[in-house]
Amino acid sequence: MNNPSAGHFCTGSAKRSGLPRGILGRVSVGGVASLLWVLMPGCLVGPDYESPEVDVPADWEGTDHPGLQAAAPPASGTVEWWAELDAPELERLIREAMDRNHSLEVAALRLRRARALIGAAEARLLPDIGADAQYTRAYLSERLPVLDQFFEQGLVERDQELYVSGFDAAWELDLFGGSRRRVEAAEARAERVEAGLEDARISLVAELARNYFELRRSQRQLSRLERRIELQESLMGLAETRLDSGVGAETGLLEASARLEKLKAERPPLMVEEAAAAYRIAVLTAGEPGEVRSRLSREQSLPAVADPVPVGLPGELLRRRPDLRAAERALAEATALVGVQIAELYPKFALTGSVGSQAGRFGDLFASESGTWQITPGIQWNLFRGGAVRAQIDAAEDRQSAALASYRQTVLEAVAEVETRLTQYGRSLESRGHTEAVQARLRRSLELAKDANNAGVAGFASVLEAEGDVMAGEARLAAVRAEVLVALAALHKALGGGWERSIPLDTPE
Repeated sequence: MNNPSAGHFCTGSAKRSGLPRGILGRVSVGGVASLLWVLMPGCLVGPDYESPEVDVPADWEGTDHPGLQAAAPPASGTVEWWAELDAPELERLIREAMDRNHSLEVAALRLRRARALIGAAEARLLPDIGADAQYTRAYLSERLPVLDQFFEQGLVERDQELYVSGFDAAWELDLFGGSRRRVEAAEARAERVEAGLEDARISLVAELARNYFELRRSQRQLSRLERRIELQESLMGLAETRLDSGVGAETGLLEASARLEKLKAERPPLMVEEAAAAYRIAVLTAGEPGEVRSRLSREQSLPAVADPVPVGLPGELLRRRPDLRAAERALAEATALVGVQIAELYPKFALTGSVGSQAGRFGDLFASESGTWQITPGIQWNLFRGGAVRAQIDAAEDRQSAALASYRQTVLEAVAEVETRLTQYGRSLESRGHTEAVQARLRRSLELAKDANNAGVAGFASVLEAEGDVMAGEARLAAVRAEVLVALAALHKALGGGWERSIPLDTPE
C-alpha cells in the first residue's frame, strides 16, 4: 500500500477538475481573466488504495482424511451445501429464515442506508441550483433624500412594485479530490456492509443447521431411551419373578431398579435439549414457538453425509469469506478518508452565480431588457487552525494503520478457524466410523443372544440386556452423527460457502 504521506502532494490532470466543458464560453471576458487561475488541473490528494499482501499457508494441514479433498469448492452460491444433505425440511427452514429473520432484515436495511449515502457523497460533486420568485410592493416616503425631488417633478411614483424571478447556483470545485475521496469511502463502506450481510446469512444457515441437527439427535436419543426404559422395566419384572420364585436374590432386583431410575433420569435433560433447539429454530425463522415445535415434533433420521468436502486452498479464503472482504473494505474506506482529511490543507474554490429578470410590471418580467446575471468566483483557505487539520490527518492515518492490522489479524484468525474446523470434521468422521463398528458388533451380539435363547442355552434376560446395549449404541451413534453434521456446517461457514457474493437490493433514489 502506498505511503500515506506521499499523498500530501497534488498530482493529476485537467480532466479531474470537475468543471463542465464549454463553461469558459459562457463567461464574460472579464470573468475569464478572474477564473483562469482557478481552472488549474484538478487532482486527488491522499494515498491511492492498493490491496495489501498477506501471508497465508500454501495448503491446509488438516486435509489428510478421506472425507476431505483439496479440490477447489464450487463457486459461492453455485451449490448450496445443505442441498446435498437431502433434507427437505431443513431446506424449508432455511428458506423461511432467509425471508423472515429479523437480524437479516436489520442488516439489509443497513446496506440500503450505506448505498443511499453513496448518492449523498456523489451529490457533493454537483452544483446546487435553486429557483426563486418575488413580488414586492412599497409606498415610498416623500422625505427620502434625492428621491423627494423626483417625487415633486412627478418622475417617480411613490407607489412602487417589483417583480423578480431567476435561478441561482453554487458549485464548490473539487480540485483536490476531497469530495471524490468521500465517494470512494462511501462506496467502500457500502461494500463492507454488503459483506457483513453475506456473513450474517452464512452464519444464520450454520446456526439453523446446527440447531436442526441437535433437535433430531435429541429426538432419536429420546426414542432409544424410551425403548431402553421399557427393556429395563422388563428386566426388573424378571428379577421380581425370580425373587418371588426363590431363585433370585434381592440384590438383583435392587440393581435392576437402580438402572431403571438412572435411565429415567436421562430423560429430562434430553427433553430440555429438544425443546431448546426447537425454540431456537423458531427465533431464527421468526416463527411462533409452539407451531414450530409442533411441526418438528415427529422424529426423523439425521441426514447422511456422502461425498468428501472440497476445501480448496488457503488463498481462496480472501475472496470467499465475507468477513475478510469486510475487513479489506474497511481498510479501503480508511485509506480514502485519509485523502479527505489531507484535502483540508488546500484552498477551496467555488463558483456562485445567478440569472434572472427584474421588472416593475409583471408583463415586462420576461422581456429581454429585464434580464440580469452575475457570476462570482471565490476562494476560501484556512491558513491557520492551530494544527487541527494536521491532527486530523494523523488520526486518519492511524485509523488506516489500525484497519490494516485488523485485516491481517482477521486473515490469521480465518486460517486458524478453517484449520480447526478441518480437524474437527475429520476427527468426527473417525469417531463416527469407530462408533458404527461398535454398533455392528452390538447388533451381532444381540443376534447371538437371540439364537442362544431359542436354543435354550441362555435366558431371555440376556436378550433384553443385549437389546438394551443396542439401543444405547443407537443413541451414541445418533450423537456422533449429529457431531459430524454440526462440524460440517461449521466447516462450510469457515470456508465462506453458500451464497452469491452480490446481494441485489433496491437503492433509494
